[in-house]
Parts: sequence; C-alpha cells; structure tokens
Amino acid sequence: MRIFFTSILLLLSTLAGSGQWSYLGLSTTSTTDLTIYGDTIYASTYNGIYKKGLKSTDTLWSACGLQGNHVIQTLVPDYLTFICV
Repeated sequence: MRIFFTSILLLLSTLAGSGQWSYLGLSTTSTTDLTIYGDTIYASTYNGIYKKGLKSTDTLWSACGLQGNHVIQTLVPDYLTFICV
C-alpha cells in the first residue's frame, strides 16, 4: 500500500512540474538570447524582441518590436535603443 501511495504522489508531482515547465510565457516562439538591462529582461526570439520586469511574478511578456523577424542577439544601451543582429 505504501508503494502505491508513493507512486501516485510521484506521478502527480511529475505532472504538476511538467505543466509549469512547459508554460514560461514565450511558448509561441523559441528564445535565442536573454539580455538584462536595469530591472528589465529582454528576450531575443524567432519572432522579435520581448521584455518583462525582473521582479514580475507573472509570465506575460510585452512585445518591443521586430515581430516577424528572427532576432539572434540584442544589445540594450538604454531603455529606448535596441541594437539587434
């Protein structure tokens, strides 16, 4: 009975963990690079640049630009300027 109970708990914890792992916010595109400037993190993706606050607990990313373009790397000299490859 103890083995059965342990197996059920292990299965449930695995399913719960995989659900969180698959939903980190940018599930519609692949990330190629992450850049941190100040209190903001910028993600270079296959579909443009996205940003979110470092202290934010949600998984919502805001589009910054270049949607529809593959961005490999982003340099952020200030909050208004992006240099992308």
